[in-house]
Amino acid sequence: VGAATAVISTMTLLGTIGMFGFGTMLIAEAGKCRAAVGSLIATSLLMVSVLATLLAAVSWVALRFSHGAIGAAMASSWVATGFIIGVGLTAAGMVLDQALVGIRASSVQLYRNSYFSVGKLVLLVLAAVTVGRHSQVTMVWVWVAGIAISMVATAGHLAARRYRLGQPLRLSALQGRGATTFHHNTLNLSLALPRLGMPLLVATLLGAHATAGFYAAWMITSFLYILPTHLSTALFAVAVGDVRALAPRLRAALRVSLLLGGSV
Repeated sequence: VGAATAVISTMTLLGTIGMFGFGTMLIAEAGKCRAAVGSLIATSLLMVSVLATLLAAVSWVALRFSHGAIGAAMASSWVATGFIIGVGLTAAGMVLDQALVGIRASSVQLYRNSYFSVGKLVLLVLAAVTVGRHSQVTMVWVWVAGIAISMVATAGHLAARRYRLGQPLRLSALQGRGATTFHHNTLNLSLALPRLGMPLLVATLLGAHATAGFYAAWMITSFLYILPTHLSTALFAVAVGDVRALAPRLRAALRVSLLLGGSV
């Protein structure tokens, strides 16, 4: 568990970096170009998948020779392959989640994350029944497969809503959005890196046993961030469409977040 969670937490970190600002760019832009939104989202997902996968391949070279649980786990070729593919899928999934907010399809975002959560647990049970025991390779690939299943299932929901991500890819759809995407990426990284970088630091400095214990505590803490995080994302989507509606909703979101933090 300690070795697998070291790899998974690193995938999450690099997947967040690998979004390269495309997620928040799509929140702002997807609602403005409904006629071509499928092409815009599909092109963005392709770009993010390629860039994040390249980032993972470069990062693996450094992580392979690091100390602690992460270095030992990356010695396995199966883990390394799952890690590289997983980073690309993680980044694409996160960008798709934010694009769904941009097109006012948050319910589909809920479905995607539900498919991911349930799918990986079902696969984990099936692996336990067929293989007989779990290994770091099994756990990493179950995580990767869960993301892939959720993406395929989400495409079906979008097709039912007449958002077809299979439209022709057009790099021209990204034209003029580079500077905005870069600024979004800078802000996103400044907010995410301090929190998401902690598990990687622990996995690098400590062994698998300590990493497993830390990851359990870190997941509980991360769960408490879910509501404020999604409220802030929703507020950004609201501000894009109607700035005047932001102030009262911001006050409501702050009250909810303060109430949640105080009760915890």
